[in-house]
Amino acid sequence: MRVPSYRRHSSGQARVTIIGKDHLLGKYGSPESKAAYGRLITEYGASGQSAAFGKNPGSVRMCDVRLPYLKFAKDCYGG
Repeated sequence: MRVPSYRRHSSGQARVTIIGKDHLLGKYGSPESKAAYGRLITEYGASGQSAAFGKNPGSVRMCDVRLPYLKFAKDCYGG
């Protein structure tokens, strides 16, 4: 997994971009923003880098869930 980078936004806030969406984390360099970054990266990794990560549950499409599951099943059970 390529880990999305912790970057400085022009507003002075820290940001991370995951699946094309910017997440503002608080003041750049602050312990709070670094903790928020760590939490988001952990959640994204735990989701299996799902295309559904961070989306409103009502806007998740079946292919956002099905394709990552098929990859998981293939890796886990072979085939």
